Amino acid sequence: MALFKKEHEIILKHLQEYGSITSYEARDKYGIIRLPKYISELRLLDDIHISEDWILREDEFGNTHSCKVYLIR
Repeated sequence: MALFKKEHEIILKHLQEYGSITSYEARDKYGIIRLPKYISELRLLDDIHISEDWILREDEFGNTHSCKVYLIR
């Protein structure tokens, strides 16, 4: 990928260390918004396989929301 940015490196490192990431984690831990954009760009690399699933997440008010989680295989 010609335009491998700092955000790509941060997301990939997080995935390799923890196995998954959500948009909430990317925003809260790293200040990265538009996680799906970076994930789709990382998927263009042949040796990186990222899948996705939905999880339920509880917010600070106790409300439950569905949230996409990206997983590295």
